[in-house]
Amino acid sequence: MHKFKVKYEPLQVRNILIEMKNLSELMVYSAYCSVIYGDVKLAKEVMRLEERVDYLNLQLVMHASLATRTAEDAESMLSVFRMASAIDKISDAAADIASVVVTSKPLLLVGRMLTKSEELISRVKVREGSPLANHTLEEVYDLLGYIFDVFAIRRGERWILEPDLGFRLGVDDVLLVRGSLEAITSLRRQALDMLKEAQPAELPSKYERIVKGLRELRDVSDLMVDLACSALITNSRRIAERIVSLENYVDELYINYEREVISTKELSLDDMLKLIRIAVATENIADAANEMAEIILRDIRPHPVLSMVMRESNERLLDIDVTESLDGKTIEDLGLKKLGASVLAVKRGEKWIIRPSQRMMLLRGDTLLIRCYSEAEDAILAMFQVRNKNGKMT
Repeated sequence: MHKFKVKYEPLQVRNILIEMKNLSELMVYSAYCSVIYGDVKLAKEVMRLEERVDYLNLQLVMHASLATRTAEDAESMLSVFRMASAIDKISDAAADIASVVVTSKPLLLVGRMLTKSEELISRVKVREGSPLANHTLEEVYDLLGYIFDVFAIRRGERWILEPDLGFRLGVDDVLLVRGSLEAITSLRRQALDMLKEAQPAELPSKYERIVKGLRELRDVSDLMVDLACSALITNSRRIAERIVSLENYVDELYINYEREVISTKELSLDDMLKLIRIAVATENIADAANEMAEIILRDIRPHPVLSMVMRESNERLLDIDVTESLDGKTIEDLGLKKLGASVLAVKRGEKWIIRPSQRMMLLRGDTLLIRCYSEAEDAILAMFQVRNKNGKMT
């Protein structure tokens, strides 16, 4: 494999970390999508992006080293190195998942992995006659009344990664999106793409435990990364400790999953290897989240740049106080689902409630930690009519 040359560039550590985090998130979702749809070209894009993340990581090491003058500086920068290492590990795991598509045939079982998850990944084609054609993504959100994340668009043979709100859709564009079932169903209807691929055929029950195990591994590792980012923003030891307990849980899930795959005689050896390889990479993402949590658990003072990075990446983490107008409402009453947002945690006094129920009643003085797509940030701030911790007001 050709290796790029590394040369010092005058970049800001903050901007390097933001790009690394954005690319790693894009890579994970694109990798799973490439496996689901057997898209070799998308898988190769993921592997190409891994090289970019590796390059950025080396740039960060050079810049952070130049900023270190004293022992106190070194201690402050330790959290930055740790974070970069974890992000690099996530990108490596995404490339490992994508490599399954490049080196072998697509695996039908994996296509069922995300169909029952709370957040779906789907491929939607804008077909002839669709009212979405010639409209920007921002106009599409207004038209549908839903917000979802478009993380890549294929136009002909070219992939456009992370298109902006001004991107104008055309007939035959293929969108890779993630969002709620309602949002994606609405998008499909308007794109005139209500195809059978939206409803994959049921697999024999003998495979259900394998699919369920892989889906749970993916969902828990995704939750751990979200919680790790939350812990770094809030400097919460309690959330960090929750991540460690989940990491042990993931280890148990993986062992049970591997046992289930190996004991399923109907699977070919090649399919077994693919399923296990994807699971190993998914477990590595959970390990990376645990690595982030160790910044807090080892009493390493998180560098202020980490909080900025968490807040300014493509996925936003907003911490918003519950005011008197929201007192007594449930999380479901907020209508966040339509905006593609979810409440990761609620802080009540000194207690953190992780992944609260939609029926949880909010109290004045609670703090909500909300995950949303960047496209939905302004709408959420407008809904709450409060100033978030970034100081932004709508």
